[in-house]
Amino acid sequence: MIALEIKSKLPHGAIKEIAQRTNLSTSTISQVLNSKTKSPQLAEILKATAEVLKEFRDRERKALAELDMVLNEETPDELTARLNHQQEKYGEGSSPLL
Repeated sequence: MIALEIKSKLPHGAIKEIAQRTNLSTSTISQVLNSKTKSPQLAEILKATAEVLKEFRDRERKALAELDMVLNEETPDELTARLNHQQEKYGEGSSPLL
């Protein structure tokens, strides 16, 4: 049952990536993750699966952070207002971006 739960969390293309990392066929990986067969390389398959999931989640977090940054960027009017406030507060020629 745990193997099916793991498989449901894998991103598209993960089985192929796991197969490449373990030098096993995609059908072997799929059968192991569907609990249809046991493999002497189970530990290696699980390690590769964990690596693929970690890399996917890291890429996903980075993409979400970048998206959040873009979505929360200042509009031109907001930027102008902030720059004007910085100049008023710190004087002409100050660097508001630092």
